[in-house]
Amino acid sequence: MSSENTKSTLGFTEVLAIALVVVGVIFIFVSGQGKDDQEREVRNAIRFQDVSQIADALWKVSISSTEYASLVSEYPLDVICEQSVITADNFSPLLVPEYFETVPKDPNGQSYKISLNGEERRITVCSPWGEDIDGQDRLISITR
Repeated sequence: MSSENTKSTLGFTEVLAIALVVVGVIFIFVSGQGKDDQEREVRNAIRFQDVSQIADALWKVSISSTEYASLVSEYPLDVICEQSVITADNFSPLLVPEYFETVPKDPNGQSYKISLNGEERRITVCSPWGEDIDGQDRLISITR
């Protein structure tokens, strides 16, 4: 018998084992991607809830508090929300403890931004740090 004619072939069991490993790696990769997307969506849901609650509270304060007008007069009006220097923390004296124990912060630790429209008395609260699925920033904003 000649050893030159001997071929090495993979058996059914070996092929099945390799296929299972490949499928397992793909599953781990795909499930990991889904988890990241879910975490981004949870953070965005928190942002939306916080922004909405802050906007509602500021609107109530704007029509019921005499301190609101003097506080607003210290800030520039009609600035695009994501470029505003006004934050929810600036309104803390009017919001805590009546509406919040502490003013909510974005999940990344930043204070939510606020834009005030003087002519229409509109309040916009936003989080410029919202996350798209592709990881880019997405503006989450509520106007009252």
